[in-house]
Amino acid sequence: MSCVGCCDGATADIQFASITSNGGSGIIASTGSKLRVLGTTVDTHPGNGVGAFDGTTVLIQCTFVPFPTCAAGSVNTIKNSPTGVNVGTGRTGTIQGANVTLNGAGVRVDTNSTLRLQTASTTITGNTGTGIVVTNHSVVNSTVRRPR
Repeated sequence: MSCVGCCDGATADIQFASITSNGGSGIIASTGSKLRVLGTTVDTHPGNGVGAFDGTTVLIQCTFVPFPTCAAGSVNTIKNSPTGVNVGTGRTGTIQGANVTLNGAGVRVDTNSTLRLQTASTTITGNTGTGIVVTNHSVVNSTVRRPR
């Protein structure tokens, strides 16, 4: 069981929340849903931190001042789950400001899915497994430009 479940074409906008220590996943969106997560902490779950499945679009973002700089306190934190962010089976995920850390795998993109990493405020570090796992014809597009 997940703490927040969004399915059957629903839309969820989760802002500045703390979703921690639940018995399943932190947030699961499926069956054509649209999910936006802003400035939220998702921490300590035995399932996915954030999972997007079955026709879902997920946007994990921060407040921009101006783009691509994230405002203080608006970066998402996703940690302490077997998989931090799981984008599966033909889905689209965009991460525009998140610290994905201390998970098994940081981000998993599976089976014809697309993941976009779009700001330098997105970090995927300190996970015990692979930072980003990409399988079965999926695509990761990073527009992050680091200072030289």
